[in-house]
Amino acid sequence: MGKQPKIFVFLPTATILHREMLAGILSYAHQNGPWHFHLELEDFNRQPLNRIRYWGCTGIIALVRSHKEARRLSRTGLPIVFIGASTNFGGAGGDVAVATVQRDEEAVGRTAAEYYIKRKYRSFAYVGTSEQTPWSRRRQIGFAQRVKEEGYECNVFPRLGGQKPEDYASESKRLCSWLAALPHPTGVFVVHDRRAQQILSCALEARLSVPHDIAILGVDDDQLLCTTASPTISSISLNGHGTGVIAAELLHKLIRGEPCERIVNPVTPAVTTRESTEASAVEDPILSRALALIEKEYAEAFDLDDFCRRLNCSKRTLELKAKRILGTTISRHLMHVRLSAAKRLLASTPLPVAEIAAQTGFCSPSHLGARLLAATGHTAKHYRP
Repeated sequence: MGKQPKIFVFLPTATILHREMLAGILSYAHQNGPWHFHLELEDFNRQPLNRIRYWGCTGIIALVRSHKEARRLSRTGLPIVFIGASTNFGGAGGDVAVATVQRDEEAVGRTAAEYYIKRKYRSFAYVGTSEQTPWSRRRQIGFAQRVKEEGYECNVFPRLGGQKPEDYASESKRLCSWLAALPHPTGVFVVHDRRAQQILSCALEARLSVPHDIAILGVDDDQLLCTTASPTISSISLNGHGTGVIAAELLHKLIRGEPCERIVNPVTPAVTTRESTEASAVEDPILSRALALIEKEYAEAFDLDDFCRRLNCSKRTLELKAKRILGTTISRHLMHVRLSAAKRLLASTPLPVAEIAAQTGFCSPSHLGARLLAATGHTAKHYRP
């Protein structure tokens, strides 16, 4: 029986995404271990590296933000998996076995754009980090490029010049004025959920209606932040748990000397819709209400006659509106919403397929599987991390 791996993990856990990554790493170790861990969960630069050698470490998983950090770790000569690196750090350590789990930040922005485009928005805006980090900039690029493909422009909240980030007290005044000047309705994409909370506060202070004047979509799907806000905040999940599992699996291969991908991008962004985006930009009031009801009640049994009675309109009227404005039928739109929810749960939770089917309006796992295969060409297994 071989020696048990001793794994150093450098992973600040201030955000829900990073805590999910840690949970994924520990989950893999639980199933494939036992592994021994030394966890450094604070800022990387505050942690000395000498203890790695003294402890007899056999591998490292680290969230790094620069080549300098990567080089410091690579000097240990140990197998390393870097998480969240913007470039391939494989060259930083010479012959050191290195793999990188990257995220396609532009794909996150494109996901946000697609979400608003499908809801018929024609005005779009982006709010990044106050210090405009490189990954924030790439999310902006992905979002802006996608809406430009539809013939629209993206209004970006301007960052002040200077070396230091602007303090929130003064920045909030600019944010309120900027939000108030946006056309109604505008789909606002925000770099992460903490920032989205700030935007929501500024919007309400500026007496804007959310989601009717502006809609707000964040990133990370931090349930504590998103569900305690009023209105609750829609967000993009990045499946940190799946990222952690892949990082641990890659390190396991490196330790055993097995070939593995040098760069892996595991993220399939998925949107959780909450109150901050529940209204679509569809101007027709009947169809707008119909879409809002579907977003809220897609898992419930659906009867078109009863649905139209609730909207106080005829089936013919509703279907004509859906065909003219959405280019599809109400039933097909409902199926799209159900499948999107099912794919999100498959990718971000360990729930059994039967439970996911029940939660998303399908009568059985086989029904869900058949619909997924017909719509995407993939089975449910394809969406599992």
